[in-house]
Amino acid sequence: SSFDVIYFRGNAWPVEEKDVKLALIKLQQQQSNNSNSNNQDEESSVDARMQQYEDAMQVLQQHLQNYKSKKAGPSINAKIEQLEAQWAYVKHGKLKLSMQRHESLLSSNNNTTTPEQEAHLYSVLLQDAKEICALPGNKSEEEEDEFLLQANAHVQRLRALRCNAMAKLYFANGKNNQALALWQHSSRLAFEAMEEMEACHQEDTTNDDDGEGVVLLERYLQ
Repeated sequence: SSFDVIYFRGNAWPVEEKDVKLALIKLQQQQSNNSNSNNQDEESSVDARMQQYEDAMQVLQQHLQNYKSKKAGPSINAKIEQLEAQWAYVKHGKLKLSMQRHESLLSSNNNTTTPEQEAHLYSVLLQDAKEICALPGNKSEEEEDEFLLQANAHVQRLRALRCNAMAKLYFANGKNNQALALWQHSSRLAFEAMEEMEACHQEDTTNDDDGEGVVLLERYLQ
């Protein structure tokens, strides 16, 4: 792909800067290399991809600073909106990769993760999910787009899972009353999250992330 256009939040955003195109191509190449890697070097490959995301965001930030320093006008404002959407596209990729890494840690270390570690990992995941909700790129300020509806559903899911992890932590420390209250609250959050995620999944059957999230919550509720 030459990355003449990127698609984000249902909109097409032309990519006109050569260094931005190059950064996006490097990201794609790194992702392709990662798909061919084995488990042994998977972690180092993820680190390399995270760095590529950082590099691309820095390139876009430099262009944004340049245009924001110019006198405002229709063409300048449109260019800033375009660059902000491209920055959000890259940031979204970085946040998703970060979340995949931490979800993988929770899945692979299910029997060895301490309550403290589990609570910390879900706190990190929840912060990443909240950052996704705050990303720019929606052209309609009057209504939520499908991207935001799904992002909010994931926030709700992670709130439930973090609350459950905190309940385990309180229980491990002998604070049974607080643990019970948190378990009850996490159960309510989980059912609400499942309803939101299933609704999003029905509207967009191509989104595999929602299906995986529902499976994780169903496993938790069992």
